[in-house]
Amino acid sequence: MAQWSTSFKTTLTRIMAASWVVITPLVPHRMVPVLLATILAALGKWMLWLRL
Repeated sequence: MAQWSTSFKTTLTRIMAASWVVITPLVPHRMVPVLLATILAALGKWMLWLRL
């Protein structure tokens, strides 16, 4: 289970990084903090859900 969790987190991190690289040029700079906060909130909920 721990191995699966680790690889899942690695994959999730790669997806996040790739999507960030794609999204960032398309978003106005004043929207970046909002987008980042939204992503972090969603990721936080995901981690809590995985822990439960």
